[in-house]
Amino acid sequence: MNTDPTPAELLAQVDRYLADRLQATRANLTVESLPLSSLVGRIVASDVHSAIDLPRFRRAMMDGVAIHFQQGYAGKHRWSVVADGNETAPSSLPLALPINTGGRVPDSLDTVLPRECFVAVSASDSGCEGSTIIEMADSETIRSGQHVARVGEDVELGQRLMSKGRVIRSQDLGLLSACGIVQAEVFRRPRVAVALTGDEVVMPGSTLASDQVFDANGPVLEALLRRDGAELVSLEYLADDPIALQKFLSGRDADVLVLCGGTSVGPKDFAAATLRSGGALAFHGLPLRPGRPVGMGEIGAATVFLLPGNPIACQFTYDLFVGPLLRGLAGQKTDWPYSHETVQLSEPVASQIGRLDYLRIARVDKASSLDRPLASRSCESTGEARPVLVRPLTSGRASNLTSVSEADGFVLIPIEADGLKPEDRVMCYWYDK
Repeated sequence: MNTDPTPAELLAQVDRYLADRLQATRANLTVESLPLSSLVGRIVASDVHSAIDLPRFRRAMMDGVAIHFQQGYAGKHRWSVVADGNETAPSSLPLALPINTGGRVPDSLDTVLPRECFVAVSASDSGCEGSTIIEMADSETIRSGQHVARVGEDVELGQRLMSKGRVIRSQDLGLLSACGIVQAEVFRRPRVAVALTGDEVVMPGSTLASDQVFDANGPVLEALLRRDGAELVSLEYLADDPIALQKFLSGRDADVLVLCGGTSVGPKDFAAATLRSGGALAFHGLPLRPGRPVGMGEIGAATVFLLPGNPIACQFTYDLFVGPLLRGLAGQKTDWPYSHETVQLSEPVASQIGRLDYLRIARVDKASSLDRPLASRSCESTGEARPVLVRPLTSGRASNLTSVSEADGFVLIPIEADGLKPEDRVMCYWYDK
């Protein structure tokens, strides 16, 4: 009896494995204390509490005048507003002091009248030189303590501002700063070490021998790691040598190791065997196109990804497996980091049941599709929203880098489908939206 998992079951097993690795790796992330300016996007490592009351004093919430409330205040009541703010100035009328939003309300006063609630009248009978008499509009009433924020009304001293595990956003910095927080403890970013393998692969800018090629994967991986909140600790070029691979896998202080190239079954493909001998190879060879030789496992506490050297397969398998793990560790959402939209293909595309296909696409009419929102693109006959028309980039070899640069996005052909037809409505993920 065949007990091998189906392709869909195999990919589900990979998802569960990566979820377990996310939890295990997160538990190993140490803590660092960072200044306020460096906290956005970081995960709080311990509860943050306010160092002060907010506000620290009774504060006016409107521009106007501060008064001492007495019962019976209603329309036509009058106050003498002392120009220099002198509370002790003699007057035959109750005193009012000018105040601006955010200003401290004196201890002897307790209520703020907004400017729009009163009108100025003659100062001749106020008995206070240099003052102005105000009279409340007929339609206005006064409540004791109105427009005055009490001490600690927003935040009390010692109150918890953020709990462990919270991802700090830019708007959170204002609250932290106002409460006297100048630094906070956060989990450090996941550290990633990358190695590009292959005797023929050299760093861009080097002198090429007749049998060598410039690396196309390193710059892409570095940009993707930065996008996903990781810290790149090293990027190395290794020969097709099991000893060099073993040294890289066992000698890097990183949470995640990415080995790009040497993952297939050729005579110089040592990556899988090297990981198996020094650690644990959990998966190798998955039902993907491109990217079938992808592998993953662990060595020590580090999660290891074996990515194909084919540049398109490298990017696809990174996005499919590495990116979600790193974004989860960095406190980001693990979903695809691309906007998505329903599209319609301009021509049919063949696929194979039991394989997840990564199909790069380009907009057929970039000017009209890109510049107009989906809601405005409608079918004249039905009034329904017209999906963006895209063409599949299937011509040429799978490794052609021009297809990546030309692509506006990609479509995933489901594992249970034998292709897509032009009338199919499918989800597209945009690179540039």
